[in-house]
Amino acid sequence: MACLEDNDRVSDVIEATWADLCRRLGRLVYDPAPGSVPGESPASAPAAPGAPGAALAQVLPLAPEPLPAPVLLPALDAPGMVPAPGPLLAALAAAALIEAEPLILPDAGGGADAGEQPGEVAGASSGDRPVVRGGPQPVAYRVHPGVAAAITAQAGQELREAADAGLAAFWRTVSRQAREREGGEDSGAVVRAGLAAAPYLLRRGDLDTAGVLLEQAVLRDGSPGTAAAVLPSLRRIAAATGEPKDAVRLARVLAGVDAGEAERLLRGAVDAAAGAGDCRVASAAASELVTLLMAAGRLAEALAVAGQKAEFTGRAGLGPWSRLADQALRLQVLGRMGEHAQVLAETETLRAAMAALPVRGDASEAVNPWSVREVILHTGYASALATGEWQRCLDLNAEAAASVRQRGAGVHEVTQFRFRDASPLIRLGRLGEAGRLLAECQRIFEDQADTPMLATVLGARAGLEDALGHRQAAADLVRAALRLFYARPELRDIAIGHHNLAIYLGELGDDRAGQRAHRLAAALIRRLSGMAHDLAGTVRVLAAELRGDDPAARLPATVARVVATAELTEGVRLGALLAALQPDPRAVEDALAEILRLAAEPQAADSEPDIAADLRAWEPVIADIATACQTGQEPPAELAEFLDEQAKRPDWAALVAVLRRILAGERDEATLLTGLDPIETAIARETLGRLEQPA
Repeated sequence: MACLEDNDRVSDVIEATWADLCRRLGRLVYDPAPGSVPGESPASAPAAPGAPGAALAQVLPLAPEPLPAPVLLPALDAPGMVPAPGPLLAALAAAALIEAEPLILPDAGGGADAGEQPGEVAGASSGDRPVVRGGPQPVAYRVHPGVAAAITAQAGQELREAADAGLAAFWRTVSRQAREREGGEDSGAVVRAGLAAAPYLLRRGDLDTAGVLLEQAVLRDGSPGTAAAVLPSLRRIAAATGEPKDAVRLARVLAGVDAGEAERLLRGAVDAAAGAGDCRVASAAASELVTLLMAAGRLAEALAVAGQKAEFTGRAGLGPWSRLADQALRLQVLGRMGEHAQVLAETETLRAAMAALPVRGDASEAVNPWSVREVILHTGYASALATGEWQRCLDLNAEAAASVRQRGAGVHEVTQFRFRDASPLIRLGRLGEAGRLLAECQRIFEDQADTPMLATVLGARAGLEDALGHRQAAADLVRAALRLFYARPELRDIAIGHHNLAIYLGELGDDRAGQRAHRLAAALIRRLSGMAHDLAGTVRVLAAELRGDDPAARLPATVARVVATAELTEGVRLGALLAALQPDPRAVEDALAEILRLAAEPQAADSEPDIAADLRAWEPVIADIATACQTGQEPPAELAEFLDEQAKRPDWAALVAVLRRILAGERDEATLLTGLDPIETAIARETLGRLEQPA
């Protein structure tokens, strides 16, 4: 008991590993049960060394009271015999050397998760301890740290080594069985097994196996808690081996903590692996480097490295899933660059290619097929979101979420996928569903201390409040999101935060300087990081705003003024961010001058309309009209006032006229859309489509 890690002092783990430990020590387990085979306990007999399956399915109940001496004494008197763990644990508890505490199994919400089998180690946990579904209630045992340390120090080396070997073998088997489970893997069990096995493996000097199992855990759970748990071990392994593969494992986790150190490690790993002819590791390192560069907004570099990765994959002779992963990575970069039409077309091609491949990969693969599938589906989802194809978003995300659930992912990862439904639900006017989803997601990400995802949820809640007509609440929420985005900078999210805050400030109409500063902040970030498509959309919106401005109103003409105004928002550190993107202040000033020049050109507001952005801006109006038409109620006074204001503007007068005809009961699309430009057509068509959906 003292030689076990804290989280392994659980009845299930002890029962499953007891017979193997005894065999390693040359001892037999005494069992007084009638008809039993001498030397075996019912809990341990069916299981091979280190194998958890059958043993975990037959967990012995803990005796409610200390067992009488006659049960223990025969085993203690017989040479080479030890009692079964149940009587021993009861005796230790009676002597107050350990404290037994029943574990409360997490509520499974009306049943076990899909794919979870009774009697197997489950991905869910109570206090990070393993639990078993389908058997008696497991019991945790607490040992005072001082008592445990003293006993461990007095235990012989043979016992300590046997415990480390047995537990390492047990958790290694759990990880393998969870990954190879019929019907799909149990990702939660893979994570638990990797974290549990590492201390035993490290003490045994098996650094490679420890690194592999920790890597498998991180690939399935990138939450802050898991990252913090694995970092010390991965640092120790990388320092001890100096191997590129271990540097890649460490860098993958460091990317969310210290991007600079992660990039240094990855570039070194690419060079070292390529120089040694290990193209498989070079490909893996390049993949992580692409992801890091995308997060930093260095998209041209990311695309170039993605090409290098594909070359490494080919030279390594990796399988079809690995080659498909390279295409998916390239699509991710193109999506960040705004090439959404191309991404959506290629997504369908890759989905067809996936359907023709085996569900499980073989030794030629360096990736998990489920990971490739989910990346491709999410990349398509992101481009569908950017182009306003809301139902397509829901369809793609439903397919991805089904994959995540099937492999038994943890609550953090499942929630990340569920969250992606929020924005399309808002655009489709399903505001109640979106509100309930966002409340649940916020609670989970707060519990998990996931600051970036919490910021993203707050940004989505701002969109919901805006759709409900609560402009001030929307602005306050996006300010809070922007503050959190700056805490762990991801350029795309920060740019979106500035862009959306500009929208809400414009709707409020009481901070014209702040609105312009945040719009220009978004434009500068996109210009300096190479987000060409997003920049074009921002310039078009800025141009349209300038067209309706008071000629006497002045735009901030210098970077210093943009920064000073934007940084009035708490937590915004725009100056430092721009300096990191472009250390030359003159180049940043030139970028601002270019943005202002493009926005001032007569054709800027009319070229390549950003239909998705305008649909988002008009979403509250569409929702109000749909509600009024479906319920037969009078439109809210705010809607009438807004339409009156927009009817005075030449660029929206035609659309307002059509929307008023829809409110009056007209439904013939061909007649209504005659004479409208592409943006007006999209808004009117979306309004008509909304009327066909259930109220």
